[in-house]
Order: sequence, then C-alpha cells, then structure tokens
Amino acid sequence: MVHGHARGLGWPLLSTREPWARGAPVGYVLGPGGRRRAVLRAPVDLGHTGILGATGSGKSTTLKALARALARQGASVVILDWEGEHTDTADEALEPSELRASLLGAPDPREAAEALESLLAVLGESYQLSPLMHILLAKTLSTTRRRIHTVLRALEERAESVPARDVRNSIYALQRRLQALRPVLEFLESGPGKKLDPAEPRPSRVYAVDLSGLPPHSRSLYAHAVAAHLQQHRRPGQDPLLYLAVEEAHNTTAPATPMEQLLLEARKKNTRLILVASHPAPHIHNLHTIIAHRQPGTEPAHRLAEQLAPRPEARTELATLLLNPQRTGSSKNSRSKTSTSRNHNTRLEAQSPAQSDAANIH
Repeated sequence: MVHGHARGLGWPLLSTREPWARGAPVGYVLGPGGRRRAVLRAPVDLGHTGILGATGSGKSTTLKALARALARQGASVVILDWEGEHTDTADEALEPSELRASLLGAPDPREAAEALESLLAVLGESYQLSPLMHILLAKTLSTTRRRIHTVLRALEERAESVPARDVRNSIYALQRRLQALRPVLEFLESGPGKKLDPAEPRPSRVYAVDLSGLPPHSRSLYAHAVAAHLQQHRRPGQDPLLYLAVEEAHNTTAPATPMEQLLLEARKKNTRLILVASHPAPHIHNLHTIIAHRQPGTEPAHRLAEQLAPRPEARTELATLLLNPQRTGSSKNSRSKTSTSRNHNTRLEAQSPAQSDAANIH
C-alpha cells in the first residue's frame, strides 16, 4: 500500500509504463481494460517516506527497489543497514568505521556541545547534562583537537586544576556520560581512510553502511550520530538531494533526539528520511509518502488505517487488509490486495516480483 500526501506529490505513484525503466514493480492492477503492470514511480523528491510492516512482510525488498529508483533519477541514498541486508545491492558497501561524520567537528563549539547533548538524550534521563556540564563541554571543545579521547583528557586536566568541588563533580559526571558515547564517536571521527562523508555523497549512488556487527544499542546511537552530523553540515539550498534510510526506525525517533530534529527540519537542507519500521512511526504526520505492508497486529493495523483511510467506513476494511493482505486470487501464488485513495476505493490483485505484502494506494 502506497500513500502519497497531495501536498508532497503532484502526480500519481501508480504508472503502467515499463517497470524497471521508470520505477519499481509492485504487482498488477485489475480493471476494465484487463490486467496492467502496477509500478511505483519514484519522483526524485518523495519527501520524508515511511516503509511500515511486520517482520518478513517485504520492507527490505521495497527499500532496495525504492533506493535504486531514486538513485536512477540522480538522488543520493545512504542506508543505515541494521542487519547487513543491503550490501549486496548497493553501489558501495561500507563498514561503520568507514563513514566520516564527526560530531566534534562543528565550527561552533556550542553546536558541537548541543549535538553531543542531544545524542546523550538517546541514552535516557540519567545521561542528560546540567547547565554547568554544558558550559564545561563547550569550553573544552573550544580548546581541543576535537577528538573524543582529547576531550576526555582535557576534562581530566580541567578537573585537576579547579578548586571548586561542585565543578569537579560536574566534570566527573560529564566524563562518565561521554564515555558512553566513546565507541560510536571513535567510529565516526574524521581521519585518513574514511570513504564517505554522509553530508557529501556522490549523486546517483546507493550506499549501505553495514551496522550488523554493532550491538543493538550502539546501532541506534550510530544512527542518531549520523543524523546530527547531517543536521550540522548540510547546507540549505546548496547540497544535492540526499535520502537517509534508517531501518528499525521505531527505535530512533524518540522526542528530543537528533533523528527527530532531522525529521522536522531536514527539508530545509535538501535531506529526506526513509524510515523503515515494524510499527507506525510516532511522527507519521511528518511523512509525505507511506508504503504500508502487512502490519504486526490489530492495534497497529487499526491505528494506521485511521491515519490513512479517506472515510471512516473504509477504515475497518483497510485495517483487515493491513492484517491479512493475502486474499483470494487467481492462483495459489497470487496475492490479492486493495488499493485505496483519498477520493475513492478500488481493488487490485497483485503478484509482486519482490514477494512483498504491499498493496498500493495512489
């Protein structure tokens, strides 16, 4: 199911043109004229996009096809690949250590301090900085080489030189918080051998950063760190269109985090997010395009149906479809799906080459 908000897309997403030349095939449409190929045409600017569905519903397959379609039209796509599923189809596969995205390299030390503070917010309330800690961090960043180990060393030296106990205690607490970020920041620090600055990727290419070797907690921190780097370094109105695709996005869109900030402000910097998640994203109203696969349960299916269905009477049918897209088709291998738009309801029967459970809304 594909839903495009009218304000974000001035054209339909379904086309009957040659599928791989102009878009990603998603199945077939049955109508008065017979069976026609249904194609997801990817206009170069889809706006923020959500790919939602249960485990095994075909989200990764959809992302691969969508990323390739966007790259063919000149966009850059950087995929933060949670399970290493995209390295075989990307133009360039990268390890986390090969991404150059230093949070400490912001020209203004206060911006760097804010980026680190927002990254610490991902770890929870116990990692939040007090006003004194924020001041100490900004001052330290203004006098160091902007590497995490030099920042920690400078804080230690500062603690040894100040007589006030409350300041020393704040420095020690700040050190403990930054230590939690150290593994991720060391991965992202600029330096020789780094292959890609995500703020400056080459156009018409798909990059996959394989995060499968990191612990799950570090993957989320890494994703937020990349989001903070893009927020700092992308130039409004100057950089070419970039899509950052984030898998397991339901773990990275909490309030007051770098990913949320990028979601709310990225359009100014010609950056778009593709959020791949098992449940409807918390910020679903900020998404211009939604590709909905089979949902993992009754509650998320009804919640998504309420947000997408054009009329209340259509919501029950849509929620049922989101729970079980496999309806009676023309053969055992076919998958029946329903297509709904804001103005009307139609039916389509689809057998997706990607074997995903996506129906199509246009």
